[in-house]
Amino acid sequence: MTETIIIDLGTTGIAYISQQGQKTVVRSPIGIVQKMKEPTTLHIVSDKVDIFGPDILERSYFGEQPTRSAVRYMQSHSQYVDYNFHGLKTVVYSLQEHISPINDPTLHVSAVELFKVVLMLLKQAITAQVKQSFNLALLVPANTTDLLKNHLQQLIKSIFTELTTNIKFVQEPVAATKFAFTQLQNNQNLTSIAVLDLGGGTCDFSLLQLKNNEFIFKKTGAVFAGGYFVDQKFMNFVNSFEKNQRLKTGFLNQFQIAKTNYNGQFKPFAVKNWSGGNFEHIAPEFQQFWKKEEFEMKMLLKKEIEFSAEFVKYCYEETVDKMKTGIKQFFENIDEEIDQIIVVGGLAESKFVFKEAVSQIPAQIQGKCIQIAQGSLSIIKGGSLGLQSQNVE
Repeated sequence: MTETIIIDLGTTGIAYISQQGQKTVVRSPIGIVQKMKEPTTLHIVSDKVDIFGPDILERSYFGEQPTRSAVRYMQSHSQYVDYNFHGLKTVVYSLQEHISPINDPTLHVSAVELFKVVLMLLKQAITAQVKQSFNLALLVPANTTDLLKNHLQQLIKSIFTELTTNIKFVQEPVAATKFAFTQLQNNQNLTSIAVLDLGGGTCDFSLLQLKNNEFIFKKTGAVFAGGYFVDQKFMNFVNSFEKNQRLKTGFLNQFQIAKTNYNGQFKPFAVKNWSGGNFEHIAPEFQQFWKKEEFEMKMLLKKEIEFSAEFVKYCYEETVDKMKTGIKQFFENIDEEIDQIIVVGGLAESKFVFKEAVSQIPAQIQGKCIQIAQGSLSIIKGGSLGLQSQNVE
């Protein structure tokens, strides 16, 4: 039986699953099988002048451990920069001509060429683990157009040249619902399901009706809000204050660790080894979080900046407000009864974000809202179940 690889091209990373009959294996692009906690992030370490040089694949990394290796490589080779590219889904689904790395918004590269590098890396990872011919399936948002599907087909086939069949498409809300059904004890009577997918770059909302064992979309919605924009807010501070490009990626990694280490409450954290700077260099929107004298003393003595819990919350506020507005608008004018509300996605794993999301659901149905474990992997796992249904194009 031919193996099928299901790919989730998330905003902040990539995950894929191997499906052969009823057997499913979660795979990581760095070779960790059935141990991956969340989709990984792409890092490309390259010369600023020629990002797509001949040795690009040798200095391209997936995952946490290679991320640290990339930072070390950068520190010892100052002519190179770590292009920590988020927004992969934004590149693909908006057909952007150019994209900038989060740690250097002044640089621009071809979005199509970047996506091809991603596909080359993915092909390397897949063919290293799958030693036979395979088919490809891609998870896509509910409102993906035929024009975009054709565009994706052409790009993917330009790299995966050995593919003889068309790429299959599985709609993300269907995948999330199918996975949720495996986690629910009483799912026999569920016919109307709302799915809130709070991801890295987009929050996607869908109302599905289950009829004759198929899902029919009754309503969809989306807002550009997610964990990527929380990181971007922090990098707005870094870019206004720190001019040493070599240090920026390390600071972002420390923020990403700090923002996830809380149980519903934000915690302060400190970042050391800044190259220097005065209080006046800080963008005005951030100056409220420090007293000038204390800030400059810390910088003088320790090259250290302490970030308060209020600062971390501030980085979330704009993203969470957009998410809340999107959820509120989505539930407006829905007259039919909803049997279950399923919340998935990496952003939803934050207890703070989940609580804020639920607050925008009409009070009379908030009790029907559940958060699925493994939120950041639920869609990719549900994708394998989607292939076993008729809801595949």
